[in-house]
Amino acid sequence: MDIRVIANMLENVSGTQRPQQHGQGLSGNTAVSGRNFASCFNEALGKPKDDFQVSAHAQKRFYERSIMMDSALRSSLSTAFRELEEKGGKDSLVLTDRGAFIVNVPNRTVVTAMNLNELQNGTITNIDSVNMRKV
Repeated sequence: MDIRVIANMLENVSGTQRPQQHGQGLSGNTAVSGRNFASCFNEALGKPKDDFQVSAHAQKRFYERSIMMDSALRSSLSTAFRELEEKGGKDSLVLTDRGAFIVNVPNRTVVTAMNLNELQNGTITNIDSVNMRKV
């Protein structure tokens, strides 16, 4: 007797259901309640969602370009990270009235900072999204 026939007979007797076949049901990358894996993971770790890092390179650029990281700018960048994360941004440009910031969204890191004068005659490459906001 074939093993599938035996499995069907056992299922009918016990009233239990077999596990779903491969390719049926939810896929492995389905977002829970519309949230992505990173936000669920950070929530499980207890890491604040509004937290982000500033790379050593960006810290140097903040100093050289006299860009002050105060609570208003921090809050604005946190909001930008959240919005970019929701839209699927990876390497993004955040434009504010205080400067421009290249950010890596998955790592929640400010990579570099530029003042507004540097944007007038420049080219920015390898970004997939732009977020504009007033601080």
